[in-house]
Amino acid sequence: MLSRVADTLYWLMRYVERAENVARFVDVGLYLSVDLSGAPAGAASSWEAVIKASGEEEAYHKNHGSVSADQVLHFMSFDRHNENSILTCLSRARENARSVREIIASEMWEALNRAYLMVHRASQENALKLRPHAFFKEVKLATHLFRGLHEDTMSHNEGWHFARAGCMVERADQCSRIVEGHYSALLANPAHALSDAMDPSLVGLLKSMSAYEMYRKKYRRISAQRVLEFLLFDSEFPRSIHACLYRCERSMRAITGSRAGRADDITNQRLGRLASRFAYFDPSELPLADLEAFLVAFRDELAEVDWTIRTRFFGTLPDESDGTQSQVMQ
Repeated sequence: MLSRVADTLYWLMRYVERAENVARFVDVGLYLSVDLSGAPAGAASSWEAVIKASGEEEAYHKNHGSVSADQVLHFMSFDRHNENSILTCLSRARENARSVREIIASEMWEALNRAYLMVHRASQENALKLRPHAFFKEVKLATHLFRGLHEDTMSHNEGWHFARAGCMVERADQCSRIVEGHYSALLANPAHALSDAMDPSLVGLLKSMSAYEMYRKKYRRISAQRVLEFLLFDSEFPRSIHACLYRCERSMRAITGSRAGRADDITNQRLGRLASRFAYFDPSELPLADLEAFLVAFRDELAEVDWTIRTRFFGTLPDESDGTQSQVMQ
């Protein structure tokens, strides 16, 4: 497969996954703003957490200054000056899909084109003020449809594996940002000690991650430590960081032809070390006070994996001036 095509498929799925996850952590911000509204500066801290999770703090404050719900919602959803807004991500995913239409199924292109047009139309209809949760749900369902078509209408060849690897790298990165932003907002508020008082916000986090029902099937009681364990280390829930790393590792082994248990490729070496850490990590050894440092270190290692994949298979690092590609959110 041409490196250009592999590169495009990798970023196509990254942008689709990023659009969905931006919708997820802004949805978390909505839940948090309601739950923390009674505390001093509580709602504002929840939106600060959203901006921090996106990695666009500098760009936001340069253009908007103070933090408010309406400005953050528009910035993260429709602002084309924001490299990680939902509209920007779907626009770039659409351009990538257009350049590989002979590789992907026509249904995939049609679904992605509809998703982009839906978001573009919503940007002109003031959808965020009228029905914000419904809008973010539509974004998530549109990306679910696209990934389902990728699973069932595209041959599971090298191109498919490059696309899935990109999706899993992006999902793991975004999951860490959603969890970090949520917990940092709660832990920074003295009115929310680590107690049952946090349950409503934790329910919001689980629902925004489409994890609430699966969590309750495994654990009866909602607690901060258990939610963290489920979203980071659970091997069966497909949106956990552990599950994402495992699936990415399988795809990279399929591409390189490496057998399980062998790490004869630098990509598999780095990815295998990172995946093994989550597979064998004891969640009880991660105090909530150390969570931010743990997740920042994880994203640094994941960025190394991403860099290795791009230099190993695509030849050169993406040019940031190219509107169809971008770096990992820093």
